[in-house]
Amino acid sequence: MRFKSFFQKYSPLRLVFIIAIIFSLPIISDVLSKPSILFAPITITSQNSVQTLYRGEFEITLGDLQIDYEGDLDDLVLTVLPGVDYEIVNGTTIVPSINYANNWPAAGEILPVDIQLSDGTDQSEVYPFKILVIPPNRSGILRHEKRSARPPSLWGPD
Repeated sequence: MRFKSFFQKYSPLRLVFIIAIIFSLPIISDVLSKPSILFAPITITSQNSVQTLYRGEFEITLGDLQIDYEGDLDDLVLTVLPGVDYEIVNGTTIVPSINYANNWPAAGEILPVDIQLSDGTDQSEVYPFKILVIPPNRSGILRHEKRSARPPSLWGPD
């Protein structure tokens, strides 16, 4: 009699719903107990010091970056964004197209390259990756410096 009154109280649709909840409770409990990384923020915190020769190629890699990310780093994809004073050669490889000027610092000129990381769901903010571009060899100046290392009388006639 109890069995019959149970079915009279609950419709078949309600029973299916109750059974579905009972069987899904362990799954829901398991999902809720794990830390959620579905929306893990990606933050580029800093970078290694890098340099390239004037008009030389440079490949930007994840190893050049310090990244704050709770997910699997192997899931991250690096994208080099179009910008000024560099050309994207092959995915993450750039060639500086910055114009050389005689007033560059001896150490070189800093070239910011806009990059971004993604895990397929989230993206980092655009990060200005800095590359030191070493100036070209100015052979005329080096020759002049060599000559001025000794008094002109020792060189003899030109």
